[in-house]
Amino acid sequence: MFYPDDTFLLGLTVCSHDANWQSEVTFDNFVVNSYNFPSAAPSISDAPTSWDPNMYVGETQENVEYIPGSTQVRVKNDAGSGIDGDVDSFFYHAFQRPGTSAFEAVLSVDYFYGSDGAKGGIMVRDGTGASAKNTFIGIYPRDNTGVVTQSRSTEGGDTVRHKSMYVPNNKAFVKLSYDGSGAMVAQYKAVESDEWEDIDLGRNDLTFGDKVTVGVAVTGGGYDSYVDFRYSKFEITDL
Repeated sequence: MFYPDDTFLLGLTVCSHDANWQSEVTFDNFVVNSYNFPSAAPSISDAPTSWDPNMYVGETQENVEYIPGSTQVRVKNDAGSGIDGDVDSFFYHAFQRPGTSAFEAVLSVDYFYGSDGAKGGIMVRDGTGASAKNTFIGIYPRDNTGVVTQSRSTEGGDTVRHKSMYVPNNKAFVKLSYDGSGAMVAQYKAVESDEWEDIDLGRNDLTFGDKVTVGVAVTGGGYDSYVDFRYSKFEITDL
């Protein structure tokens, strides 16, 4: 069994299986021994898990087409609710960085077609849990919305949409900058523009744990939805 980033909890557990009953248990002689393997897999165990940048957060979304190294994602949602509400379900092409590192992420969106709830853009997220706090800037084509910003400021809290700006044909450059201590800035520019413009990010003082994930988030929205998302550039740069 593999765990994301080789991180897991190990311990003893007890459950009553019923809210009207109480369970009691006495444990004895519980010991956890650790082993320092000098190489990847000298024992009978498999090698430590490597970070896979392509993942599904939340409920599995069937029929996801993504070829590593490509810049096109097609998602046909058969479950979940996208990236609205207090629980997410989406495709995430993401990378880990120290939670105190300063960086900026830039994405060029070239083509977007999808259902009403479809979205695609940059997400900075406090881990890969379905209810993790996060900040997002990307394309939301419903009613010609264009570029949209939203965030979840607490674990398990509601997602709040902050601002939307129209861009022609749902094409734009979007950028998220993080200073490593909580301050975050969102910017965008239309394809034909040379100037970045700030866009309201609402509460922009999210803090993260030891590690933060940053990447391209794509979802068709709710059940039985679809999105075709294409981009030509995604870069993460240290500040």
